[in-house]
This record gives sequence, structure tokens and C-alpha cells, in this order.
Amino acid sequence: MKAILLTQNKVPEPLSMKTIYIAFVLFFCFAFGVQSQTLTIRGTVSDTASGKPLKNAVVLASRLADSVLVAYGRTNEYGLFSISNLPVDTYQVIIEHTLFGDQLFFVLGNLKQLEIDFGKIAMPPKTLSLKEITVFGNSEAIFYKGDTLVYTADSFKVKANANVEDLLKKLPGIRVEKDGKIYSQGKAVDQVLVDGDEFFGSDPTIATRNLNASGIENVQVYEKKAESVDAPNETLQVMNLTLKEEAKKGHFGKAIAGSNGSNFHEGQALINKFNSNTKISGFLIGSNTPSNNVDWEDAYKYGIEDAMGEMTMMDDGDGYMYSRTMDNDGLPRVLKGGAYYSDKINTKAKINLSYSYSQNSVEKRTETSTQNFLEDSTFFSENASQQKQSGESNAFNFGMTYKIDTLTEFEIKNKIRISNYENTSSDETDFNTGVQKFLRSNDIFSKTNGENFASNHLCKFSRNFKKKFRSLNFNYNFNTTNGFSDGQLLSSNIATVTTGNEDADQEKIRNSKNTFQGAQLSYTEPLTPKFKSEIGYEWSRDKSNQNRETYDYNVLENSYNLFNGLLSNNFENLRFSNRLFTRFIYETKKIRASAGARGQHVNAKNVNLIDGSVLRQEVNQILPSAAVRIRTQDNANFSFRYSTSSRLPDINQIQPVNDNSNPNNIRIGNPELLPTFKHKADITYNFWKAISGNNLWSSINITNTANDFTNEITYDSQGRTYTRTVNVNGNYSADANVYYTKSFLSKKLSIAPDISANYSRFKNFIGGRENITLDRGISSGVEMSAELENFEASVSYNYSYSKPSSSLNNASNRPFGTDRISGSFSLEIPKLLTIEAEAEYVKNNQRAQGFNTEFTLLNARILFPVMKDKKMQLSVEGYDLLNQNINISRDITNNTITDTKTNVINRFYMIKLMYKFNSKNANEDDEGW
Repeated sequence: MKAILLTQNKVPEPLSMKTIYIAFVLFFCFAFGVQSQTLTIRGTVSDTASGKPLKNAVVLASRLADSVLVAYGRTNEYGLFSISNLPVDTYQVIIEHTLFGDQLFFVLGNLKQLEIDFGKIAMPPKTLSLKEITVFGNSEAIFYKGDTLVYTADSFKVKANANVEDLLKKLPGIRVEKDGKIYSQGKAVDQVLVDGDEFFGSDPTIATRNLNASGIENVQVYEKKAESVDAPNETLQVMNLTLKEEAKKGHFGKAIAGSNGSNFHEGQALINKFNSNTKISGFLIGSNTPSNNVDWEDAYKYGIEDAMGEMTMMDDGDGYMYSRTMDNDGLPRVLKGGAYYSDKINTKAKINLSYSYSQNSVEKRTETSTQNFLEDSTFFSENASQQKQSGESNAFNFGMTYKIDTLTEFEIKNKIRISNYENTSSDETDFNTGVQKFLRSNDIFSKTNGENFASNHLCKFSRNFKKKFRSLNFNYNFNTTNGFSDGQLLSSNIATVTTGNEDADQEKIRNSKNTFQGAQLSYTEPLTPKFKSEIGYEWSRDKSNQNRETYDYNVLENSYNLFNGLLSNNFENLRFSNRLFTRFIYETKKIRASAGARGQHVNAKNVNLIDGSVLRQEVNQILPSAAVRIRTQDNANFSFRYSTSSRLPDINQIQPVNDNSNPNNIRIGNPELLPTFKHKADITYNFWKAISGNNLWSSINITNTANDFTNEITYDSQGRTYTRTVNVNGNYSADANVYYTKSFLSKKLSIAPDISANYSRFKNFIGGRENITLDRGISSGVEMSAELENFEASVSYNYSYSKPSSSLNNASNRPFGTDRISGSFSLEIPKLLTIEAEAEYVKNNQRAQGFNTEFTLLNARILFPVMKDKKMQLSVEGYDLLNQNINISRDITNNTITDTKTNVINRFYMIKLMYKFNSKNANEDDEGW
């Protein structure tokens, strides 16, 4: 080994800033100025014995700080090589040839010596060591393994002590939003795993911030079937983080206490101990600030799955969504705690246990302005409401995996959740016409107490065979849910003389039960080395019952004992499904294609237990699917996917009774609803360049739904709506997205423009007339970011424009838009402090009166290390420093446009003390794995 040591003179780099924007300008100018000077290395490689020049020797230059490959080259026929445009830095240079041993050099960059000549380099003889063999896997930064997209973590530079979220933001095609939601190639990630394990929970929004990026070997993204066999056509997009071996042992934890001395407080205590066989964790969290939901990384890290929310099927039946127990609107208060235990008992068995407790409450004030467009008139409603929601839950999980032998595995998963809640709301709504003619005023008070029990049980059996790709799989699900609620509804109207007054004082009792069981058997057989087939059978039984009882207030007896038959019903739904499916798969290094179909027979029986009436339905469907992915060149892929799915109506949509929980919007069930039939096509193209960092990710998504569920709406003379779900054809939507990133100056500066567009056509019925709503929108923006060793900054601009239109009433054709400018920076002064800030300016255009607001949200914090090893840190934080925070949204559905404004926590300051500990003695700024 040889080393060339060049003494680097220390160049002062002063950074002054009067404002955030001046800091950006100074920094970009500074970065361009310094990095305009680059290194060039050259040399001549020859054979050790003969001294003849060696052709095609490989020269690799990797940055010593993070081992990232910066540039490479080969020697020509004269043995000469030259690598230029290297940023001034410290490098490890490796020269390799298949017939000789390696030569290793170190280069310490110096601004005064930008050309380095290694001279003549004689390659040593190749030696063979039998004591130790090192095997290197796929060295590409990004590659596909089957249908799995794999990112090699070490190929992407992150700062020292970075967490996995920092790493994900560097990966081409991966986008992490401010609320923690992860997207891959424009599609939401539904589940995050670590080494394929759900140890930390399945919520994609609470993962990765406290896992150390240096402990990640690679990041995998793939799709898998939903485990519940009641959704056999659905898939989940999964992100799996595989850990390096050295990152699988140790302990870590932290404690946080924060307060402003009066009305805002935060506290956390978390600990985790683990090795290759056992993992133990515990947590306790309390807060009444906007961070009440806990950093998503901590919840993921300490197994806080059930305390945060749960995965549920989306309304359109296309995948899953995660719903939190509480959001950050209003004034929240949270207390959560729990423990997790996992143990690999022996070489065959592994168990995991967890318990979590959650107590949540939030108080909200909401203002809404709604416009209802009819064929020849318009209703306006202005609503002000106050809500108080509180809930408590206990969750228990147990799982076991048992390897019967090297080819056979059995797994069970059991989840139980017991919860109760109390919701109280008070609403005041004024209704008028387009000329501000008063129709009526309505006051509603409602209070509901309820409790729920849910259990989910899954058994899985998988058998692989000695023949590659031959496998047999069997799944069985048994799920139950029981719910009970008892509520009071008090509604008071002040209306015009001609329509009179209609008041309500009622007690509402609801009992609901659901039992589901299903089984799936599948077999995969390889037909040739490149061709295999899959066949299978699925069966399910789903029984739902909902008993709604409404009692009017009896003034004489001072009790709710007058049964209201018009608003009461006991309804049962029983469904049997049988499905046969087959799929064929062809795979080579550059092409993977699959095609298949699923035949489905559904038999449904709907029973009105009050009058004994029965409605039977029988549906037969063929659900085809196809997909192809072509690797057009290294690090570039084109893919096409076509899929179909079907969704059955739920019991709330089909139960034939009026639901007046909201007297201003009464819902009516429709037991004759048919299942939907959805066609979905996705086209994607992407490429990435590992060394330059340049990448492009684009997609087109098209959806068409036959027998789609839509609303049939009628209005009475006082503006009340009556909504009934019906089937329609002709609903479709499409969207297109393009994201491009261009890097400069060895990835220290990047610019990322993006553009997206959407178009949708939705049909419903208003007063018996067909109404077609079109929604066209476009969004475009650009982000610039820069990163040095102790300084990071970014600034972005985005404009979104939406143009809705209705065939029923042109008055609803009102476009609107939003301007958004955001920026952030982090400046570290080593051993002294770190300053962080983020700002966002939002301007809403063309909304209802009082909702065309613009505001700037500015947060900042200063962090001081209390201990030399940075294990303890004191921070002074300011939230919403300009006191302008507000939550405004617009929703367009059917023939209505609704603008909503909700109270949020405004400006406050807090002092926090954080202590971190781990099993490492290194001077780290995070727990690490």
C-alpha cells in the first residue's frame, strides 16, 4: 500500500446571514465559488514482471468519509488513465486488474495542488488466501431483484449520524412528505418492515427516524398481496429495511422533558434492548402540543403500532390507508404507553408479544362554508361547530413463527383491541339562497358514548420444494368486530313561516357485529427456467348485523321510551365468495411479465329482521390482470400494469333505514346495490445515475369503474339533503406525474422540478337529474437544496390549480389555486450549538369569502450540547413564531363545494432537555443500531 499525503491549508469559510433568503444566496454563491476548482489524478499501470503496460485496469475513486464511489475509469492500451473533475476532498483510490493484485492509494486534496500524477504503478502478483473469503454482492446503487426494487444504502451519501429518513430522502423515486408519509414512484408505501419483520408495527407513517442510516444495508420496495383473504385482489406496497449484521445487537433509548412553564408540556421515555434473538422495548409518552402523535420514527422504533391507529381498507377498495386516532387539529392531549417482547426461542421457533395503552382527547372549533348547486338554484350554508372527542384503547398482539423444517414454515398472528370513546358536538348552521334569502337556522347537539371490540387471527402455512420456485401456500383468516353506542340527538330549527319548525329530541342505540372467515390455497410450479405458473382457490364467508334503535323523548314520563319505527331497523347481510385464479410469469434479466385472471362467484343474502323481507343477489365476475417490466438499459426501467378489482357494498350502504345522525344530511340505505368493477392501468418510466445523482421518475395512472358507488341526492324546501347510494357507469380518473433531479458539484447542490396533472369524471344524481362533475388540476414546482458538512439548506416553490365544473349548474364552475413557498436550513457550529429553522408561506386563491387567507408558518430551534459526547442536549424551540398558523381546506364532492377552517395551536415557546443513550461508546448524535 502506498500513500500520497498532501497537507491541506485551512481556508476560513465565513457565513453571515441577515435573513434566511440572504443565507441561501450567500451559500449558493459560496458553493459555486469553492467547488469550481477540482482535482485530476493520473498515472501509468504496468505488469510487475515484464513491465509492459496493462490495458483495461479499473481505477476507482471513492470518498474516504462515506465510501461513496465518486468516479471511475480504465487504462488505455498504453496503460494510461486520467480521472478529472474530482471535488477537492480525501479519496481512496483502488486500481484493480483480473490477473493481478490490487493497488491502494490515499489522496488528501489540497487547493494548491489540483493535479496529482501517481507515475508508474507496478501491479503486484495475485495471491490466494484460503483462510478468509470476502464475497461482495450486487454493487449497483439501484437494481431490481425479481419484482423488488433494491437501493444499496452505502451508495447514497448522508451526513454523519443521519437517520433512515435522511437516507430515504436521498433515494431516487422515494418521496417523504412533511407528515412522514412515504411514496415510492408516486405510490404510497402502506407498510414498513425491518428485516422482513413487523416488530415495529405496520404503519408507514411512523417509521425510520431513529434508525441509524449507517446500520442499513439496503432498502427494498415491493408489492405483496394483502394478508386478509377478504381482499384477495388487493396489494400493499411494502418497504423493507435490511440491517447490517453489526447493527443487530445493542440497546438504546432516550428521555425527553419539555415545557413552557404554563400550558404546554411534552414528555417521553423510551428504551429498547435487542440482539440477534431477543428484542425488548417499552415507552411512555404524554403531550398536549402538535407533536402529540409522537415522532413517527420513535413509534416505529419502539413498536407503538396500536397506540397510534390502525390500517383499514380504503373506501374504493384499492389498498389500505392508515388512520390515526387523533390529528393535529384543535387542542390535543395524549397519553400513551406500552411494551414489546420478541424472542427467537430456538432455531425453529420465534414469538412476539406486545401491549399498548392509549388515551386521547381533542377539542376543536370548525367553520365551514358550503355551496350546494342545483339545476336552477343554489343553497348556501354557514356552519360553526365545537367538538370534543376522547378515547381510550387497550391492544394486545401475539405472533409465532415455527419452521417445521428448512422448507416448511407455519405462522400465526393474533390481534385484539378493546376501545371506548365519547364524542360531543354542538353545531349552528344557517341556510340561505343565492340572494341571501333566509331559509332556516338549525342548532344540533349530539353526544355519543361507545365501545368496540375487534380481534384478528391469521394462520399461514408455506411449503417450498427442492425444485426451485415450486411452492405451496395456505392462509386462513378469522376476524370479528363488535360495537355498541348510545347517543343523544337534540335538534332545533328556526325556519320560515311557510315551512314551519321541525325539532328532534332522541336517543339512538346501535349494536353492530361482524364475523369474517376465509381461506386461500395457492400452488406455484416452474415450467421452464424462465417460465412458471400459479394456480389457487379462495373461499370466504362474511356475516354482518346492525341493529339501529331510535327512541323519541316522552315529556310525560321524562324519558326516551317512544320507539321510532321510521328510524329503526335490524338488518343482516350474509355473503359467500368462491374464487379460482391462475397466473403465468415469465422472467429474464431484462424482462419480467405476468398475466392471469380470477374467476369470482358471490352469493349475498340481505335480510330485514323487522319485517322478514329477504333480498338475494348472485354475481359472477372475471377479474383479469397483466404486468410487464422492461429494463431498457442499465438503471432505466419501463413498466406497465393492468389490474381489475371488485368491491362489495358495506352494511351502512345497504341497510334500508334513514340515518338522521346529522339532521341536515340524512342517509338512506339501498339493499339492491351491486358490486363495483374497477379497471386500473399504470405506466411508469424511470432512470437514475448513481455517480451524478441525476434521476427521473414518471408515471401515468388511469382508473375506470363500472357499477361505481355514487350518491343520489334530493333536497327539501329547507335545504336538508337526503342521500342514497346507487350504482352508475362512466366514472373514471387519470393522473400523470414527472419528478426530475439534477445534481451539481458532486451532489452538494441539486435542483428538482416536478409537474403533475389530474383529470376525473364523476357522475351522480341531484333531484332526479344526472349531474356530471369534471375536475381538472395541475401542480408544478421546483426545489433547490444544498448540503455541506455543517450546513444544509433548501427552498421550494409550488403552485396548484384546480378547475371543477358541473353539468347541472354552471355557477359551480369556479377554479381555485394555492401558492406555496417553503424553505429550511440547519447550521451546526461544532461543539457549540446547532440552529434549525423552517418556514412556509401559503396563499389560498378564489375561495369562499373569509377563506382566501394567506399565512406564514415559521418554526425555529437552537440546540446546545450539554455533554461532550452529545448524549444530553438542551433546546430552545419556537413554534409559529409569527402567530399566523391556520388550517384551511377545500373539498369538492358531487354538487357541493365546501371550505373548512379549523382551529390549531398557535405560537408557543418551549425548553426541552433530551438525554440519549446506547450501547456504543462512540461520540454519536443518535441512538444508532
